Amino acid sequence: MLGFRAFAPEAHDFSLLAAWLKQPHWQTWWDAHLVGGQDMAAIRAEFTADPDTTIRLIAQLDGLDFGYFQLWWDVAPPGEMGMDQSIGPAEFLGQGLGSAAMALLADWAFDRFDWLQRLSVDPHPDNKRAIGAYSRVGFRPDESRSHDDVLVMLLVRDRRAR
Repeated sequence: MLGFRAFAPEAHDFSLLAAWLKQPHWQTWWDAHLVGGQDMAAIRAEFTADPDTTIRLIAQLDGLDFGYFQLWWDVAPPGEMGMDQSIGPAEFLGQGLGSAAMALLADWAFDRFDWLQRLSVDPHPDNKRAIGAYSRVGFRPDESRSHDDVLVMLLVRDRRAR
């Protein structure tokens, strides 16, 4: 069964993230100061920042941790939340789990937050795997907000239809 658990900084989750940051598919797209998973102080700082405006989750499949997901709204435009996610172990890639987990989390967020009108993701334009996953969930490019290093994609829900 697909689900989420709260990110637990007091538990083993920093070690989990450090291991995932060593994965080649993380090293390509994550910030250079985090890749390799060696600098635990940087990892702790990154994954504990803005606790009042960020929801951090670990995605699970049948109780096995397979990905890191977060929703944030500290610097997002009004009515918008950003969503970040990465699949942890490489053996979970290419199975549709990222898209399925994003859809599940998006449904939860739209149901939970009355003010939420749209979710945004911001993959690098060369990250075709992520762009495909986001597209399968319903995210569409917003060219007006995109630039060389970022393709902003939005998922918009019409609340009147609910």
